[in-house]
This record gives sequence, structure tokens and C-alpha cells, in this order.
Amino acid sequence: MSSDTGIRRGGSRALSALILLIAACGALAVSQPARAQQPAANGVSITITDELVLPAGDPRIGKAVRDSAGNLISRPGDIIKYTLTAVNNGTEPAYGVEIVDPIPRGTEFVIGSAAGVGMTITYSIDGGRFFQPAPIMYDFQKPDGTIEKRHVPADRYTHIKWLVNEPIRPRSRAVATVRVRVSLPGAAEGAGQ
Repeated sequence: MSSDTGIRRGGSRALSALILLIAACGALAVSQPARAQQPAANGVSITITDELVLPAGDPRIGKAVRDSAGNLISRPGDIIKYTLTAVNNGTEPAYGVEIVDPIPRGTEFVIGSAAGVGMTITYSIDGGRFFQPAPIMYDFQKPDGTIEKRHVPADRYTHIKWLVNEPIRPRSRAVATVRVRVSLPGAAEGAGQ
């Protein structure tokens, strides 16, 4: 998952900053390691890690799931869990921290898997321009002309945003997680949606 993951800090008492992190995170057949960190002048940084979630009985359990360079090796149907950790290394509380993360190409969001204690989670289906709470619905016109509300399918989600509801105190962290399902083998690496 090479993505434009960002932390946004806002609020009248917070330093204003926008950190864009180009993170190399594994999502496809062979992909780059997900461990990435971006420090900022205001003291907030984000670390992203990935792990392959293998079901019981999978023959890869106990075997290497990364190549010699540390790249995650996955295949269609695999579930990858991303952990995004925002750390306040500064001396002031960080107010209004947002973590925004695109769903990587070649994967689809596992609906209901985004989590973060003390966070408000919203989702985008338009490339990160507009975010709304789940479930995201759309109007479907049936053959008889009536309109029916339907859930947006998982493959249409493009971004997830976590808003940390309380300030992150100095030397403290906020942790968000999300799972994606690998859908395309050999899709282009390094391209978020």
C-alpha cells in the first residue's frame, strides 16, 4: 500500500500542520515493506506496519511471508492488517488529529474492520474528497422505476479517516487499524487510489 497517509492537526490550541506520508505498504503479489515513519516539526509522527492475517490451517503459517528485502508477499484473497500509530513526540498536546489513509489499489476494504479507540471513523468513495460515516448507501433504480437504498460495495471505498476525539498528550499515541482483502494479483505497486 503505497499511500498518501496523512495526519492533520487542527483546533485553536494546536499547531497547524499537515503531514503527508508516502508509505510503502504491502498489498499485492510482492510489495514493499509497510514500516514507515514520518517525523514532523510539530512533534507528531505516524508509523505504519502491515501483517498478513492467515486463517487457521494455512500452509504459510510459520513460514516466511516476506521476501529477503522485507516485502510482504500476498495473493488474491489474503487479508492484510495495517496498523497506523500517531505519536506525539512534542511538548504540547496535539488537538484534532486526523489520520487519512487510502485503500491501496488491488485491494478492497474489509467492511467493519476499521477501528480506533476514542476515534470517529469516516469513509470516502470519491478519492478522499468527501467523508461520511458507515454504512455508505446509494440510490438504486429498479426496473419498475422505484428507488431502493443499497449499501456501497467494499471495492468502492477509496479512503478511511480517523479523527482522534481527545488530544494526544506529549509522549502518547493513538492507534488505528484497518484490514483489506487482496483482490488483484500483480497490480501496480506503489499506487494508492
